Amino acid sequence: MFNLTLEFKLKPKATQIAVFEDSLEQCRKVYNYAWKECKDWYNSHNCQINSCSKSSEYIIPADGPSPTYSSQCKTLITYRKTSTALLRVNAALLQQTRLRLEKSFVSMWEISPRVPSVKKKGSFEVF
Repeated sequence: MFNLTLEFKLKPKATQIAVFEDSLEQCRKVYNYAWKECKDWYNSHNCQINSCSKSSEYIIPADGPSPTYSSQCKTLITYRKTSTALLRVNAALLQQTRLRLEKSFVSMWEISPRVPSVKKKGSFEVF
């Protein structure tokens, strides 16, 4: 059995390049926002009950649910209705970006102790 792979070289115009770069930037922002939400929840539940300090205390309810892929996608859908920048980007692309973060956190718990990091500007290069 043979695998057939086709490669196509894209030659986008300047306006198309601008759309691609804007989409990647919005994906990076969604990734970083979801990352911060997960990290804040984890940090708020990380300290011991008898030794929490005022400087590291987070104002997140103790019984609040952890941010999951589905809950953050629902939040993303509602926020997308009010944000013109997110309306320009395909919803499936934004959800795939959130799924990318979910896989990073799952691998952190199961495979390696490396925590996913915040993505800097220009770090998203591939859809």
